[in-house]
Amino acid sequence: MADQARDFFGKHADAYAKSKDHRSGEDLMKLVEYLAPRKSELVADIGTGTGFTAAALSRSVKTVYAIDPTPEMLSRARDLCREEGACNVEFIEAEASSTGLGDSSMGIVATRRAAHHFPDKGSFLRESHRILASGGRIGISDMVAPEDDARDVFNALERIRDGSHAGAMKKSEWISLLSDTGFEVTHVWDRIKQLKFEEWLSPVAANSDEGRACKSYLDSLNPRQRGILEYDPVSASFVKRWVVIVAKRT
Repeated sequence: MADQARDFFGKHADAYAKSKDHRSGEDLMKLVEYLAPRKSELVADIGTGTGFTAAALSRSVKTVYAIDPTPEMLSRARDLCREEGACNVEFIEAEASSTGLGDSSMGIVATRRAAHHFPDKGSFLRESHRILASGGRIGISDMVAPEDDARDVFNALERIRDGSHAGAMKKSEWISLLSDTGFEVTHVWDRIKQLKFEEWLSPVAANSDEGRACKSYLDSLNPRQRGILEYDPVSASFVKRWVVIVAKRT
């Protein structure tokens, strides 16, 4: 799964670096607002991608450690931070479950639009708990699966588009797992959006093998499965859900 993620994001790094939604999406604003960063704090941005979250947080904290396993994404993140004058960002090539940062050293852990790629969400949360100081905050912004029991329909579609998609959890599962790992949830924000097929598929091209396979999968769903995704075959659109969750280390 790690190799698949490096391949996928290495291939599409330029497209993510140019994405307006990744640069300034509403979820980024909510994540920063709920985390309430302070000038004295150190931040770990895990799964930083092309660095938009690291750059946003860098304006309000002492240092951001931008962590990602894909060299191409870290390269774009360095370029972005250089362009924005974010001199207080350091870059680490590492996995979400093994950051190499010190125990209780961070005031904030953030991850945005990356957690569905983490094979073991529990390991990620345990690592986050380890590196956070008492009272530190963790902020997660990510896609979530429908609360319906048949979430496999959702994850199967995402995995056809991107083989490194380990799995999106339900919002209720995130809240439960955070509690079990020693966090107290303080903020939850939901976003639901109707997406056209091509909009959801980006940066994968509709005429690619993956794009055609996704369209074929959607068209093969039975009425109940289409209902889970709220998929409309006439307009080729469906509903996608995101959540921002912030919790305090207890």
